[in-house]
Amino acid sequence: MLNAIISGLGMGGLFAIVALGLSLVFGVMRLINLAHGEFMVLGGYIAFFLGRVAGLDPLVCVLIAIPVVALIAYPVQQFL
Repeated sequence: MLNAIISGLGMGGLFAIVALGLSLVFGVMRLINLAHGEFMVLGGYIAFFLGRVAGLDPLVCVLIAIPVVALIAYPVQQFL
């Protein structure tokens, strides 16, 4: 039961962060960013494969994946 509660809180927190990012982009720039979720998934895949291939701690993988996705997302935002 405790595992289900912790998992639910983690998943709810993730959804809240994604929704906060979407509402912030829409509220400030009046632009609907439909690629927001895709970049989140890309970051998840990068962190997953870093953990599998390099055998790093999951939190370290996330800290590496964030700037990698930012470097990918910035040119997409500039050119599209």
